Order: sequence, then C-alpha cells, then structure tokens
Amino acid sequence: MELNNTYLPILGIPRSQVFVMNSTMCSRKDYSNPEPIDAESCMGAHLGPILAQVQPEVIVPMGAVACSLWPEIDLNRDHGLPVVGKWGAWRGVLWPCFHPSAGLHATSYMIPLQNDFHALKLFLSRLDHSTRTSVPFTSLGFYATNPL
Repeated sequence: MELNNTYLPILGIPRSQVFVMNSTMCSRKDYSNPEPIDAESCMGAHLGPILAQVQPEVIVPMGAVACSLWPEIDLNRDHGLPVVGKWGAWRGVLWPCFHPSAGLHATSYMIPLQNDFHALKLFLSRLDHSTRTSVPFTSLGFYATNPL
C-alpha cells in the first residue's frame, strides 16, 4: 500500500500504468526474506519472461533483497540514482530504492524514499517519450509481509 498511496503519487503515474512484481510467487510460509540464492533462483525462473513481455525502460528494485539480484547495485550508495543494468536479454536502467515499507519501520527512511521518487520523476520526465513503451517502468520488490 505504501507504494500505491505514498510513492506513486509523487511520480504522477497511475497505478494502472505500473507493473509491480514481488516475491509472492516464491514466498516462504513464514514470509521471511529469502536468502540470496533463493531470490536468485526465483527470479531466474520468472524475471526473464516477464521482462520480455513488459519490456520496461526502467526497473525499480525495491529493498535489499531485490537490489541484491544486480551485483552492480550497492543499495546504500546507489539508492535514488540511475544504474545501467541487465538481466538476460533485457538492458536498461535500474533505479534502486529502499523498500517502501522501510519508512514505516524506521522513519529515518521516509525522507530518502521520498527524495528518491522525486528524483525518479525528474529522470522519467527526461526520457524520450517517443520510445517509451506502454508501461513506463517496472518495479521489482521482495516483500517480507504484505504484497503491494
């Protein structure tokens, strides 16, 4: 809900234009975060076909587990900044950010999250709109509790 109610309004993008994928397709019974090898295995099975179908220009991995799938990302260093990334045949921009629920658990994350989404809005506004796909960006996240 935090993504839909707090952060997407900053972008000015309706929820209907955002593809959100999370770990519920590979969730654990206790909803704990997956180990890195489990996250990679799950996304290895699901992410490639989804990216081929959606063809996003920008992927927003949210949280430490999602960001760990791309070795070029250091979440504490790179949050809110564009990073060139790839997954299989997909090539594009990664926009790492903290998990949206982080602000609920530690209010010190709220301002950085809001700043990261304001910067993402500016970045998206500078993209060449003539090449934009029907879905402006894809958000990938692994959620330990409720799905978005």
